[in-house]
Amino acid sequence: IIAKIENNNEHATFEKLDEKTFEYALNKKLLEELNEVLKTKTKEELTEELADLLEVIYTKAKLHEISYDEIEQSRIQKYKKYD
Repeated sequence: IIAKIENNNEHATFEKLDEKTFEYALNKKLLEELNEVLKTKTKEELTEELADLLEVIYTKAKLHEISYDEIEQSRIQKYKKYD
């Protein structure tokens, strides 16, 4: 990520966060990305913003040691009730 930013002649600052602070920042990012999804006007914008939202969701899941497969299984089980 750092190399990509620097290759675009941009600058970013980074700091290492403890787990509690990281989760707080991640929750804020989750809300930010959700708001961006809600503001989209085109299919392309929506696709990009949904990808960003999923990235934050997967990061939060990883923080809690929840795999993508566990999320998908839970989703399937939850919606089987409505079939």
